[in-house]
Amino acid sequence: MAALSSKRSSENSFIYQNLFSFLKVKAEDLYLFFGLLLFRLLCDSSYLIVKLVFNYENPFTYDPTLISQIISWLFLLSLFPLIFKVYRKKTLSCNVIFLLSLIALIPSTSLIGANSYYSATFIFLSYAYWFLLLSLCIKIPMINLDYFRGIRSEYFYNFILFIMCISVIYLSWENTGFRFIFNILDSELIYDTRLEAREYGGIPFLGYLIHAADNLLPILMIYLFSRGKKIIALFVGLIILLNFGITASKQLFLLLCFVFFSYLFIKEYSLQRFFLFGAILVTFFSIVEFYLLNSAITSMFSTYRIFFIPAKYHYIYFEFFSIFEPDYFRQSFLRIFFDSPYERSLHMVLADFHNRDYYARANGGLLSDALMNLGYIGAFIFPILLIMVLKLLDGASKGLAPSVLFMTTICLTFLFLNLNLTIALLTGGVIFMIPILYSLPRKGEIN
Repeated sequence: MAALSSKRSSENSFIYQNLFSFLKVKAEDLYLFFGLLLFRLLCDSSYLIVKLVFNYENPFTYDPTLISQIISWLFLLSLFPLIFKVYRKKTLSCNVIFLLSLIALIPSTSLIGANSYYSATFIFLSYAYWFLLLSLCIKIPMINLDYFRGIRSEYFYNFILFIMCISVIYLSWENTGFRFIFNILDSELIYDTRLEAREYGGIPFLGYLIHAADNLLPILMIYLFSRGKKIIALFVGLIILLNFGITASKQLFLLLCFVFFSYLFIKEYSLQRFFLFGAILVTFFSIVEFYLLNSAITSMFSTYRIFFIPAKYHYIYFEFFSIFEPDYFRQSFLRIFFDSPYERSLHMVLADFHNRDYYARANGGLLSDALMNLGYIGAFIFPILLIMVLKLLDGASKGLAPSVLFMTTICLTFLFLNLNLTIALLTGGVIFMIPILYSLPRKGEIN
């Protein structure tokens, strides 16, 4: 009888455990489903604010029809099953693709709904790009880098950290006299500093190193925090501020804020859940700020700069390269072999084409990058290239602390959202990020 009672108790425990797991999964699916729907609705509302406030600087159109709205929702809802599968995976590549789905894919669907003149060809290419990106992220496994385990030591990353810090200190002394900038809301100061930075001379390699440091230093800073090396981490933060005084890149200042946020609040691996909640919260606050406080500071730094400008550029690139030939990497790694048909940087050409601003830059990644370099066929090729890079990063980042993965996700997302893939790899530091991430000793490892 005792054995029978024990067996029944074990069966009941097994049933309760499975029921709890089932309900937990269902609750998570409901959170994701309604969270994505809510975020899309908030994006639609936020776009109206962006058009009202920032139309003078970057013209936006609002001309929706019932058909364009239906198409935009079908576009998004049909990708939900793939987004759900990406959400459930806990790798760096899935973190990046899920975050890109939030800040790039969903705002793009809002623009499709708001702009009835978007062509069917553009909508098809956009859909193909995102379908392939999500599908390949799910299907392609992590690329294992354990063969290179021998480079994992503190000496390697400390050497890289030392080189980048010395480079920033030297360029700051040489060009700015150790200048710090804290008033990031002073647009005139920021743009004057950027124009000044374009004239800086010096060793070309150091210029590449400084741009790579924009993304590598925040990652190394949060890693040092995660290992308890707070004094060195704060020193790296000081170097990041010096670097901001050189380039005046608002993204750099934002990344520094994310480092402290990550150190204080990111303690678990459910980063996708946090990304969705954060996107909803920021967008909601931007709407509340506008209607209650009659200001748009949150919109300027989030929905305008991050959501809708890159999303809008996809169609600008499509329009331009439907008329003119793609570059085929002739302004990129093939420039030493072939001359580009475009005398100026294509990012400046696109800005001039769009709003007749000769000196502006229309930087764009993802679909914009694909169309610029390979035309329509790029929408089918570039998702493969991007996913292969991310799967290498999966192998390099395996076993790192959640706070480090969070910062790496943020840095990579900003890079791929705003830069060409080749520029992100070289100038943005992604190619150096792979060995650096792999070299970082994990918790419990002997250095």
